[in-house]
Amino acid sequence: MNELWALPFDMAERVLAELASAKSNPQALVEGFPERKARGYELVGGVAVIPVSGAIVREQGWYGTGQDAVASALKAALADPSARAILLDINSPGGVVSGTKELSDAIAEARTKKRCAAYANGLCASAEIPGPPRTGWRRPRARSTRP
Repeated sequence: MNELWALPFDMAERVLAELASAKSNPQALVEGFPERKARGYELVGGVAVIPVSGAIVREQGWYGTGQDAVASALKAALADPSARAILLDINSPGGVVSGTKELSDAIAEARTKKRCAAYANGLCASAEIPGPPRTGWRRPRARSTRP
């Protein structure tokens, strides 16, 4: 992991702690890795919902979501005639900086072929920030809580 990461400090501390524990028990990481669906998305009412959760990493592995997995899911959804649209379901504190532009470009390209949107399902920060705007997503205006 000799890459620059863009994460909030508390998330960086958790990532470093998990990496330290992985050195002492690497098999736990393999056994604990959740299975991903082969196509990388769930079809819901004709919408390909692509999960983007945890730290964003270059290649899908034991931790977070791989940029390669998101790009692969985008391609699969574009090729699927039953997917009328694509939704990125994001809950991420960010992740590696390298590859962010390439993933952002892949999202923009997908938008030229099918309707795309992004949903900030909790946290959408740091290295994940370029993704949603490339879908055509617009940030809602902040509302005042003053009476």
